[in-house]
Amino acid sequence: MNIDTLYVRTEKGQNALTDRYVKLPHSLMRALIIVDGQRNVGELHTMAPLYDDLDESLETLFTEGFIEITQPQRERPKAMAENADGTPHEAPKQNTDAPSHKNVKWRLISMLQVELGSKSDASIKAAAEKMIHSISSLPEEYLALSAAWKKCVKVTKITIDVELAETIRRQGEELLAQLQE
Repeated sequence: MNIDTLYVRTEKGQNALTDRYVKLPHSLMRALIIVDGQRNVGELHTMAPLYDDLDESLETLFTEGFIEITQPQRERPKAMAENADGTPHEAPKQNTDAPSHKNVKWRLISMLQVELGSKSDASIKAAAEKMIHSISSLPEEYLALSAAWKKCVKVTKITIDVELAETIRRQGEELLAQLQE
């Protein structure tokens, strides 16, 4: 799969996210959630490194009409730097092999959307939305996100399911550890 491909949800894809009667497999639903028309496939992989089947899910969503290929809204400007004499030159590329410290917050939110947003119980969805809202307002800092994440795990454990809370705790800790590297 080309990492520069940019997908956007179709009307069918949007409906799948909002219509509780549309039943997509878990792997397809979590891929559909992160497709936003702004991030290309490479960026989606960076955002969701735990999704081993992301390429296959995107292909299936595309084939079944839930997403389509789109063009970027605008070309991203090349990073420019200046030589000592003030003349511009292209800045060196960043090492993309290094772990991504950006988007941990959004990857935590995506995980909550996938794990809790797929539940049919309205109270669970409401709890998930509150958790997502609290995390989305925080800075991308370990202490703030870690404290909020612990609250999410606690609420999940008390009100929803102990096993699910453990899954969320473990996956969240893996993501949060990236902010400490």
